[in-house]
Amino acid sequence: MFRKMPFLLLVGILGIVLLDDVLPLEVKRVFYACSLSIKSIILFVLPVVIFCLLFKAIFSLGRGATRLVALVLGCVFISNGASVLLGRLLGMGLYRLELPLMTPKQNVIALTPFWEFNLVPLIDNSKAMIAALILGFLVHAFFPHTGKNWSASCERFALMILKGLSFFVPVFVLGFVMKLHYEGSVLVIFRDYFYAFALITLFLAAYLLLVYRLLNRGGRLLSALKNMFPAALSGLTTMSSLASLPLMITGGEANSRNRGLAQAVLPAVVNNHLVGSCIAIPAFAFALLKSQGLAEPGLLIYLQFCLSFVLSTFCVAAVPAGGIFVLLPSVNTYLGLPSESLSLLTALYILMDPIVTCTNVLGNGAFAQGIDKLWSWRRKEGVGRG
Repeated sequence: MFRKMPFLLLVGILGIVLLDDVLPLEVKRVFYACSLSIKSIILFVLPVVIFCLLFKAIFSLGRGATRLVALVLGCVFISNGASVLLGRLLGMGLYRLELPLMTPKQNVIALTPFWEFNLVPLIDNSKAMIAALILGFLVHAFFPHTGKNWSASCERFALMILKGLSFFVPVFVLGFVMKLHYEGSVLVIFRDYFYAFALITLFLAAYLLLVYRLLNRGGRLLSALKNMFPAALSGLTTMSSLASLPLMITGGEANSRNRGLAQAVLPAVVNNHLVGSCIAIPAFAFALLKSQGLAEPGLLIYLQFCLSFVLSTFCVAAVPAGGIFVLLPSVNTYLGLPSESLSLLTALYILMDPIVTCTNVLGNGAFAQGIDKLWSWRRKEGVGRG
């Protein structure tokens, strides 16, 4: 269903606009209340999901702690962190450009929910991350056999929650869209954010082209892109990096000297190395801050956001909408984006998901090629010293 999610959202938004005069006010209030309830449930269960997935990832890395794993883990952290910083650069550009973004309206009659349902999270996301990091290493060190079963159970439990949440994405988004349309904002938003979509797409394309150019000298550039084209097309059409993994491995092998590395590296990073997401989400967040007349975050706050966001990428699971749900709390906590704007950020992200997934796929292909070059260089250095 998630492959059709952008189309379903567009149809839903169009339906809300066309049927606005037909839908009773109470129906709109019920939809909005459903969205608020789903948001409350998401925020309540996210610390558990983050703990389970990060615990599993840390335990697994500890179990296979080799130089290659350490190299891959460090490079994923650096690459995602650099992408988040680039997202700030792009976001600052969007914030400063005189784009016709929506500005807050005065004297708006707000849509009130039919009911209120609030759940208070039992633990902060940051504390869940810290606990998962510590326990992951401790369990691997002292209870490796028992920990294997624990990590598998944690992963199954987290995937079950995320798969359940993914079915409620349309209601979660469209309820807030209905509220925005009731208050006279939705058409302005999607008209104005066309410019943000275009600029983010151009930025992602330029970044990928630069990375592939640095990795490939002379005439190898076109060859490398050609090898990754089937995987990129798969990501664009299926909106699933995992579904594109076989084609990704084939392209990665063709671009690498050590073909076995692509087979080892790409499955390990396919869900966690997220170049497109790390750039697009902060950029959209800055655009939303500008549209609502809110101040952009300072460098120190953004660095804290960067660390939290990058750690969250290790909690992303290969299920529909699993990534955006896990990454949203960092945006809310550090960038100052109001909770009620998270659904709009989700909608913008989903509408751009084909481009973002295609970027993630190409970014993973470049990552595998980069690891191949680093590994080959390290082995040459080792031989030279011997």
